[in-house]
Amino acid sequence: MPTPLTGMGTSLAILGAYMLAGELTKLPAGQHLSMALEAYEKAFRPFVEQTQEIPSILPGAVHPTTAWKEWLLQTAISTVARATTSPLFARLIGGQKTAEDNNDGFTLPPYESLDKAL
Repeated sequence: MPTPLTGMGTSLAILGAYMLAGELTKLPAGQHLSMALEAYEKAFRPFVEQTQEIPSILPGAVHPTTAWKEWLLQTAISTVARATTSPLFARLIGGQKTAEDNNDGFTLPPYESLDKAL
């Protein structure tokens, strides 16, 4: 399970469900379920581990231990929230990305039987 600090829990759950279903559909008749589970683990684990990596400074930054650090965090969040509503900010970051543009370097493998069902 990913840390909540990555913001990727739902994405990993949906991608994982798709991939597990795909590996199960590729399982030949009479093959043990463990074959599909091993294939799923081999294909998906590297992406999950990459997603779970967070900078070592992040946990301390989002869980302040003093009143001063808490004030600083709240001020930073408030400032970013206000800035992101500005049209100038949208132009500075280059507009909106589509889901296809924002795949974090992970491409879903094609599963023929799932593609027919969709």
